[in-house]
Amino acid sequence: MGNGRYNKKVMAAVRIALFVGGFLLGAALAALFFEYKPDLVGDPLKIVFIVSCGLVLGLTLLLSARPIVSLVAAIGVALKKLFTGKSPEQIAGFFLGISLGAMVTFVAYVILRVVLPIRPLVVALTIIAALLFCFLGALVCSRWLCGGAEEAEEEGEREESASGGYVMTAAAFFTDKAEELVGNWLQGKAFVLARSVELFAEGDGEAAVVALKVYRSLVQSGKLKTVNYDKGKDETECVTKYAKLKRLAVITADEEEQSKYADSVKALNLSSL
Repeated sequence: MGNGRYNKKVMAAVRIALFVGGFLLGAALAALFFEYKPDLVGDPLKIVFIVSCGLVLGLTLLLSARPIVSLVAAIGVALKKLFTGKSPEQIAGFFLGISLGAMVTFVAYVILRVVLPIRPLVVALTIIAALLFCFLGALVCSRWLCGGAEEAEEEGEREESASGGYVMTAAAFFTDKAEELVGNWLQGKAFVLARSVELFAEGDGEAAVVALKVYRSLVQSGKLKTVNYDKGKDETECVTKYAKLKRLAVITADEEEQSKYADSVKALNLSSL
């Protein structure tokens, strides 16, 4: 990452915070060590060791500020991608499962403290239990909360009378005719899946920027509506299922993409219009 990626004042503040945090943590660990070994060295040397440990860890974190900030930013992007397009029930299920997993982990920690006298082993087993219980809790709770919501949603969608319309693929937004044809020529409401939007919303290239502008323009004009529907292993399967469910035609970019849908649903390609 280049030097200009982050604001200098922000980086200075982060370095100071990391140094202070590292110093306090290093000094605290050294002080904790001398509590268990009080007669190892004299009091003057204890102070020297405590301060030295604090300085070493503080300087190490200070010099590692840029990689740490980059790691935090990467984690933030990953979390954003993880939750983008997820339903409120799924997100609530994740947090509920993690909370329940943390509670079960605490109970396990108390039990391990009683039955195991080896503290490092207790800590290691507690960490493993935390990862396992939180993962299983998030998986089970998200599926449990989404199960009833998805059934009700599908039932309601089937009961709706189809008024005709279209569902656009991600590739369709990259064509030159997308904004004009969909916004002014096609009759009926157009939809796009949140999963399709993700495919170009996170892109850095010029084509992705143009596609995002076309998407925003159609949404602002009221011609396009984004829907959360993620029930397939890839975009093609999701679009096909949604088009069948709502009795919509699929708008694709070209003949090659149109051929992926032609056998399942009605498909148009913008390049031939």
